[in-house]
Amino acid sequence: MALSHRELLRVITAMMIANSPSALLRGLPRGTARVWPRFSLPQTLSLLLLLVPGTASCSPTSRIDDSTSCPFRVVREGPARNGDVPFIERDSLLRDPERNTVPGPRGLRAVVHSDAAHHPSIFLEADRRPPRLLRARASRPRWSPRGRYIACMVGHSLQRPWELSVVDVASGRHWDPEAPCHAMNYAWSPKGDAIAFEGPGHAGQHRLLCVVTWPGLRLTVLDSLPVSTNFHFSWSPDSRWLVTDRATRLDSEEDVNASDLWLVSRDGRRCQLTNTPDLVETEPHWVNDRRIQFLRAHPTDDGADEESRSLDLLPVVHRPSRIGGPL
Repeated sequence: MALSHRELLRVITAMMIANSPSALLRGLPRGTARVWPRFSLPQTLSLLLLLVPGTASCSPTSRIDDSTSCPFRVVREGPARNGDVPFIERDSLLRDPERNTVPGPRGLRAVVHSDAAHHPSIFLEADRRPPRLLRARASRPRWSPRGRYIACMVGHSLQRPWELSVVDVASGRHWDPEAPCHAMNYAWSPKGDAIAFEGPGHAGQHRLLCVVTWPGLRLTVLDSLPVSTNFHFSWSPDSRWLVTDRATRLDSEEDVNASDLWLVSRDGRRCQLTNTPDLVETEPHWVNDRRIQFLRAHPTDDGADEESRSLDLLPVVHRPSRIGGPL
């Protein structure tokens, strides 16, 4: 996750002095890695080169063109309805676990343990069975929808400490997709045929949103932002669309103080759902295939008051126009 200057200072303090930043990380935006390894001073200084943004821009733009025909239109926007919850929360394998022990199918558990040097690794555990190493130097396990694979974040080097990897639970075989960015946040599609992820770009881009097909490993860059802020995204129930927020304005400390919601298809088509230049709209989630829940905030000098909102969508049928006809 890309951090603002103020948040970055808190992480640096924890890494260099406390050497255990879990308490300080609680106040950071949702999505910050829960498993944060401890670093020596040289390692910390090297990682700062990845976290400190370059020339900031306050007018984010995308690398792809807007779609000329959006497949949905918003028919209602208002307070979130009572009882609405994101559909992924009803599936134990799809929801974001945000912890080191992640329950899987058939009583299995993916558990993160760290060695004496504080390097995390993922082990497969079950009752009355000895633990089995699945992936060394890895953390943040996410089960695939059918429980056959685990996506995780692997540290290959100081230059690439947050890379996506997929492990076959039965065999232990793993695949590391060639990607143009780190995988700071990632999620399986509900059908299990793709993984969406976002993070800082390897080539100097501040933030990229990508999707890789599974098991084909075909990668598509869906969107990019030239500023140091992250995408919050969520899969649609049919695995065809992502809903994501996009920052449109940052303050002097690079905190987001305006953002909109967009739909992005797996092949890069996208359309804008909201246009709120003075509001922060973030953390969108699909309630079902026609409703999206999100948070809206009004930035002020005293902070931001959040409220839960929802959008109701209606599919748009684009019929080809008829030219001419019978005489």
